[in-house]
Amino acid sequence: VAMSAELCVPFRYADGDTFTFLRHGDNVRARLAGYDAPERGQPFSQRATENLRQLTQGGAKCQCYKEDRHGRSVCTVHTLAGENVATLMLGAGLACIDPRFENEAAPADRAAARLALEDAQRAKRGMWSQPAPLCAFDFRRSKNAK
Repeated sequence: VAMSAELCVPFRYADGDTFTFLRHGDNVRARLAGYDAPERGQPFSQRATENLRQLTQGGAKCQCYKEDRHGRSVCTVHTLAGENVATLMLGAGLACIDPRFENEAAPADRAAARLALEDAQRAKRGMWSQPAPLCAFDFRRSKNAK
């Protein structure tokens, strides 16, 4: 369900791209749009979760626009200072862009995300410092193929 941006204060972090916040007394499990953080058990997963916590624990601006197949609200999230969390996570080298969902973002957000990802890769920041980094969607695919 599309909504305008609302203040959200995460209180539980499942990983580097999913958190829970309260809306009118109900728990909302939110999947952050624009990036895919490493899965639990992957290198940099804990660092991605901690980075997301640091960016949002005091509150964030969440604009939730649909529900995914797991029942999570998919939300574009900005820090209270107005920075797109997806761009910050990508720039820190703690996420990939999932090509299946990239077109959901506004063109300007897509361009900023792509530049942030390329910068992190070029600088070998975060997960890109590894010899063979694996994006979460490829990790899940290889796990499911076994």
